[in-house]
Amino acid sequence: MRLDTDTLRFIFVAACVLVAFLQRGDKYLLIAMAVTVVADAFLLLCGWHEAGVAVFTFAHIAYIRRARRNWKWLRFYPLALLTPIVLLVCGQPLVLALSSLYGQTLLWATASSVRAWKTKRRPRFRWAAAALGMLLFVGCDICVALYNLAAAGIDLPALSSAAGHIIWFFYAPSQILLAVSAREA
Repeated sequence: MRLDTDTLRFIFVAACVLVAFLQRGDKYLLIAMAVTVVADAFLLLCGWHEAGVAVFTFAHIAYIRRARRNWKWLRFYPLALLTPIVLLVCGQPLVLALSSLYGQTLLWATASSVRAWKTKRRPRFRWAAAALGMLLFVGCDICVALYNLAAAGIDLPALSSAAGHIIWFFYAPSQILLAVSAREA
């Protein structure tokens, strides 16, 4: 049996989730990583971009909840919904509207993880790994956006090609760091 690149990438992400589960990470990390596997299945194995982006948004909501430990931040989330609504009303594709919500949620999750690393005394390793993992996640998604420029009508083939090749140089370490952030020490 010959495995294609996307299948191997999916297996890698599933292995990272397994590592987090074996370390008995906190429930919000485990939820986020399990949801990540579903999102990657949609993106890598099925090619369902809208579903993958939408599900990834929920993974980042779980990362925010993990770092913040309360739901008070959620009262501001309706503001994040304005951008995708405006994009849809203006006739933009659904994937762009979902990506705008996803991007806001990713940045919020990253900021929350960095804040947790700076403010929580224990365990520092967990929060440092989580913050660095989320920062690498942002780098990955910048590359995804650059890779998809042609779909937005911007034709920069050299930039899109380069970005397409380095996506996983950000994503793989981000998943490893998020998985090991389940450690207590």
